[in-house]
Amino acid sequence: MARVLIVDDEVDSGEFLGLALRRQGHDVRAVTSVSEAYSMGVEFRPDVLIVDWMLGPSVDGIHVAQVLRAGLPRLQVILITGRPSEALESKAAAAEIHTVLAKPFDLTELAGVLDAAG
Repeated sequence: MARVLIVDDEVDSGEFLGLALRRQGHDVRAVTSVSEAYSMGVEFRPDVLIVDWMLGPSVDGIHVAQVLRAGLPRLQVILITGRPSEALESKAAAAEIHTVLAKPFDLTELAGVLDAAG
């Protein structure tokens, strides 16, 4: 199973995803801030990053993925968003994001994407 880092500024969302993925046997850490994401990335060294697109006024999930990939070049990234668009899909593809999932998504769909990414 994969080592998964979840970065979502909505605490309940991150905790819910973490619980669901742990039940599937994954080793999961969930954080709510960009600074926690960077330190946990170094400490935990995840295989897969599940990151929310909108994390704050100046940093988005793609930027977090790019920073973490500097130290973890094999990191697979799943971007989650409540605001999907073609422009975001293009930006994510250019950043080599594995998948963009639109919220709300089904946990079965996430499990399939996670298996393909890991």
